[in-house]
Amino acid sequence: MLENIYADYQKSLLQGSSRKCFQTIQHLLDEGWPILRIYEDWFTPSLKEVGEMWEHNKISVAVEHLATATTEHMMNMLGPHIFTADLNGKKALVSCTENELHQIGARMVADIFTLHGWDALFLGANTPKRDLIDMVESHQPSVVALSFNIFFNASTFLSTLDELLESDKPLDIIVGGQALKGGSQNMLHDRPSVVHMKSIGALQEYLESQAS
Repeated sequence: MLENIYADYQKSLLQGSSRKCFQTIQHLLDEGWPILRIYEDWFTPSLKEVGEMWEHNKISVAVEHLATATTEHMMNMLGPHIFTADLNGKKALVSCTENELHQIGARMVADIFTLHGWDALFLGANTPKRDLIDMVESHQPSVVALSFNIFFNASTFLSTLDELLESDKPLDIIVGGQALKGGSQNMLHDRPSVVHMKSIGALQEYLESQAS
């Protein structure tokens, strides 16, 4: 049953049918699904499938963009369910690496911080490194979460990490993204204080540990 619902959702996603997609998401909410589970077990795998279809030339760039935009529309509609926790006094800054144009993963991270009562500042896609550093200095978050999806941006990603690590103030740095899959995460070995979040579940565990 659930597999059929997912298949219908995926078909609607590729067609850009926001109404049908939201009807599915509303059904999940009515069934008691928490937002975290919808993000981890619904949005994440569906977009992964879309990406794989694009990589194998089964869909066009336009269809991939349509599916991504439709998913972001679903996330916007879930806003009333996300801004429910009382603020805990902690602040996180979430951003994509400079030249990174895919922001939806980072957006999910920002929403999950918000679900846990954090004040999450989301800078979005392609934030220039200098502007990112300036935002960290002016807002003084306790955590910076950086999304890294395109391996060709590795030099910018690493130089951004190194500047953040030079901060005089206490600062936790967490990173994630498709470009850190497989052996690519070895680039973090010289930066042991940087925490690699491999999944939404790992981020959930991290935030629960920060609450204790």
